[in-house]
Amino acid sequence: MTTAPPAPYAPPAPAPVRPPVVLLAPDGQTLRGRLHGRRQAERGWLYDVGVTLWVGAGADEVAPAEYRVWVPAPQVRPVSGADYGQVPTQWLDAGECGAPEWECWG
Repeated sequence: MTTAPPAPYAPPAPAPVRPPVVLLAPDGQTLRGRLHGRRQAERGWLYDVGVTLWVGAGADEVAPAEYRVWVPAPQVRPVSGADYGQVPTQWLDAGECGAPEWECWG
């Protein structure tokens, strides 16, 4: 009797990097969120920020849910000590960031 060789072991993919950020809301509030990505646009940098809020989950129930939105750079602040070096980043050109250091964060 022959048996097939065992499938090669594939370790699970690492969890995506989602470092914390501070989001400046239009009404002046500051919210803590997670940075999912960033991209350079014609008019500056945009950040894909997720904020966890409550959402109705039924007639008398609520549940936490993440609300994600692309936000212009001036509305997002880095959190001291957070590492932004592994956040997915899209540049207009395949080169250096080209923006001020505080807008690239890593």
